[in-house]
Amino acid sequence: NCMKMEEVQPEEGVFDFAAADSLVDLAERNGQVLTGHCLVWHSQAPKWFFHDAEGNEVSRDVLIERMKTHVQTVVKHFKGKVHGWDVVNEAILDDGRMRESYYYKIIGPEFIRMAFEFAHEADPDVELYYNDYSMDKPAKRDAVVQLVRDLKAQGVRIDGVGMQSHVAFDTPLDEYEKSIKAFAAEGMQVMVTE
Repeated sequence: NCMKMEEVQPEEGVFDFAAADSLVDLAERNGQVLTGHCLVWHSQAPKWFFHDAEGNEVSRDVLIERMKTHVQTVVKHFKGKVHGWDVVNEAILDDGRMRESYYYKIIGPEFIRMAFEFAHEADPDVELYYNDYSMDKPAKRDAVVQLVRDLKAQGVRIDGVGMQSHVAFDTPLDEYEKSIKAFAAEGMQVMVTE
């Protein structure tokens, strides 16, 4: 949790990297490769992020600027210390529809493209991933494949897909394997995450 937005930027413009820096130091001391989790997620964001001082939803321009500031400040802070970032986390529902998060409602689906662009601008060398759960669901798999294709068609860098592996005895592993193969066929690195 130490790299999530509510921990790193609890107040607008006030960044606290103490816990996250400790994690980076631990990884470096032990020769471990670190993936940053996560830059843009509908959950575990501070209350102020999507609202103004009166409690109203912020405008599209304000949210884009807040997202850009957050993503670029965090990515630049860890430049050269983090191998890759879960840039966007859990933006697609199991049935393949976009999650109607504040990002989606206020900015639109292009918030995903913007997040990847902001991260790439901040550190052109860091790897960039989309991360999600229930990747054994065919509709979600198809939506993620389409997301990857759309981003690449727009010239946006995306290096991989993180498959949150909250698997259980009843998880259809054949569908899970189909997802691994589908993402790999799009040129994506596939990570088993969480």
